[in-house]
Amino acid sequence: MRNLYVFSFLLLLSINSFAQSSKLIGQVVSANGQEVSFASIAVKKTKLGVVADEKGKFTLNNISPGKHTLLVTMVGYESTTKEVEVSGSTTTEIKIQLKETDNTLQEVNVVGNIGITKVKPQTIQYASKDLISQNGGTAGDILKAMPSVAMGGSPNHNRDIRFRGLGNGYTQVLINGQPTGVSGNNRETVLDLIPANQIERIEILANPTADVVSSGVNGVVNIILKKGVPSTKLYDAIGKANFTADHLGGYNGGVALNGRAKNLTIGGSFDRLYRIVENNSNGEIFKFNSAGERTENQFQDKKESKNFTNNTANGFLGYNTKGWDFYTEYLFGDQTEDKQKTETTTVFDAANKFKSGKHVVAPESKHVYFHNPSARLTKNLGKHEFQLSYNYNRSGEDKTQNQKEYGALETNEPVLNKVPKMQRVDDRITLNTHLPSFYWSSTVLKNSVVKVGYQGFYTSRNIVRNTEAYDEKTNAWNPKDENKNNFEANESVNAYFATFQWNTEKLKTNFGYRHEIADIKTKASSQNDYSKGHYSTGLPSVHLQYFLTSKTYLASSVGRRIRRPGFNDLNPFVEIKSSTEQKIGNPDLRPERAWAYELGVFTQVNAFNIGANLFMRDIRDLIQKNITDENGVFVEKLINIHGARTSGVELVSAAKLGSWFNINGNYSKFWSKISSKDINNGDQLKDQFSWTAKVLADFSLPHKINAQIISNWVGPKNTIQEGEGKVHFVDIGIQKTLGKGNALFLRATDIFDTLKKHKYTNTASQVSSTYEQTQGRIFSVGASVNF
Repeated sequence: MRNLYVFSFLLLLSINSFAQSSKLIGQVVSANGQEVSFASIAVKKTKLGVVADEKGKFTLNNISPGKHTLLVTMVGYESTTKEVEVSGSTTTEIKIQLKETDNTLQEVNVVGNIGITKVKPQTIQYASKDLISQNGGTAGDILKAMPSVAMGGSPNHNRDIRFRGLGNGYTQVLINGQPTGVSGNNRETVLDLIPANQIERIEILANPTADVVSSGVNGVVNIILKKGVPSTKLYDAIGKANFTADHLGGYNGGVALNGRAKNLTIGGSFDRLYRIVENNSNGEIFKFNSAGERTENQFQDKKESKNFTNNTANGFLGYNTKGWDFYTEYLFGDQTEDKQKTETTTVFDAANKFKSGKHVVAPESKHVYFHNPSARLTKNLGKHEFQLSYNYNRSGEDKTQNQKEYGALETNEPVLNKVPKMQRVDDRITLNTHLPSFYWSSTVLKNSVVKVGYQGFYTSRNIVRNTEAYDEKTNAWNPKDENKNNFEANESVNAYFATFQWNTEKLKTNFGYRHEIADIKTKASSQNDYSKGHYSTGLPSVHLQYFLTSKTYLASSVGRRIRRPGFNDLNPFVEIKSSTEQKIGNPDLRPERAWAYELGVFTQVNAFNIGANLFMRDIRDLIQKNITDENGVFVEKLINIHGARTSGVELVSAAKLGSWFNINGNYSKFWSKISSKDINNGDQLKDQFSWTAKVLADFSLPHKINAQIISNWVGPKNTIQEGEGKVHFVDIGIQKTLGKGNALFLRATDIFDTLKKHKYTNTASQVSSTYEQTQGRIFSVGASVNF
């Protein structure tokens, strides 16, 4: 007789302690689905005894004679099946060791779990299902609620992460624990494209171990997508559909289907988002002569309206048998952006007499896309494990900018009865990236694991730019700098790593070493030969975690990190941001190298926890933008300077105030200081904001209604050459649960309409001051249905 037992174990993190309160709840069902018995850590002797620990190790006792198929699953670990045959009339014992899912980075186990947050020093994790205030949003919307995070882009358009005060180049973005190969503006698009309802959770790891990618001086963001069937059945299929609409005419809808048939899992999803973003600003520019006397004033008024249409899809297939596990996935993203932009500038002399005026109309269309197939094969050999994986990314951006320049009157009215100056710029950027990798891990002693492996990163990137100017005399478009605006960059990185993990009851350790050999080639159309760079870098790391008690511990880490210049940083061609702002890359940039230091403490008392973390980065060959004034235009160019130190303190806390109210709060303060003999010596980094603060309140109301309020503050940027004022906004979400996971929800972003930002730029000859405001207050309603 063939019996079927299915075990489904859920890891529940309570608020009492790490070791004592975590319980593994198991259910045993027979082949016909009838309940037989229960097993848990607290009840070790049942009809079918199960003893388990928090590391995915299960011991099954009293298995009756016969043939059995065992399926064992546990949250945070990959499921496994095992064929068991017990002969004779005696019972037997079998041991099963589950392996942690590859999508979870090292050291994601947590102590604090109150409300939506799972935090400890150097690690943060938010589940998308808990952020009801961001229903209908994107990955960027989830990230903006996380500690020490601010998002770049226009306010309320969360396109790129700025973790611990610094720009997006200092934080590496992974999807399902794997690099995607995208960078620069394409990385922004990934965060803007992936909808929140496709995301299981997002993790931020401040100082990862040596087996994780080395890039990301400030840390790594890992976006975990939903997959699989959360069911105890060997045959099952589930689906989910959702739709959200806002009062400005935007919407977001999607559908997901997942199925399981014994050892086979398969699924996919598709989402479409349409969003409208408006951004208006006005400002002044004051110009001075060498004696410091004001020579003229410029008044600017800018209006910008952007419409986005996003399409995102993913599909996956998994199969496991007899210790072999195969998984393949395909992720696709596509964004079309239409931007309408006008800018009016009026110029007055020192006596406030009108000199001239200019009215620029600059519509822009942009198409950004990425294709990301991946596959991995894992073999579990008991105390040993081997994995091969391969990721490929093809992404690109096609952008067209049309510009018409008219005259303007003193009243800011454009002079439309004359033929304007017209120019058209077409950019086509393509990226191809191959990411092979493998590792071997072995349990060498009772509490220690050795892991060795390889990760490759091979990418080719190029830009083709065509510029045309309109000749009003011949009434024709003529090429400008034809075939002189092409640029390519090729990069290959071979990384070899080894880690040794050793744990005792009170101490967890991870010692690692990573060595990377990188070759970079760049070439512009004006060059005859490639510019070449070769770098060989050793990246050691040590991670320690010591439990003073079951509720209090210290965490510390030291590691070396690297930041290679992005494609946009290397691109030597001029990008016209506005009539008074230009940006230019530098193909001669060297990579930054940094030592990362972390020290944190965490404690928990009943329904309250608090943690503190200190960090420092010692950076060499710092990549910093330098702003100069060229013919009345601010020109921004990236250069390498000696280095800088950045540091900060992070405070996190949570409290459960009764059965219906949880509150989470965090405050982070950042400092930096540039060390240079020639430029910006002693100044702070230009892209660093000074602090963040967030308060998240969750309410469990009668009739299965949940509410959430997120208050978010981002401090100012203050440097000698440029800066920004602080930003504050409040988001609200209300959700009503109906039946088995169905829900209705309401979302309101920037409820008090406070998304305003002050910016300034200074050089020796001119000073600018701009006030920017975005349509932040948006009301959305939506629903989700399971089927």
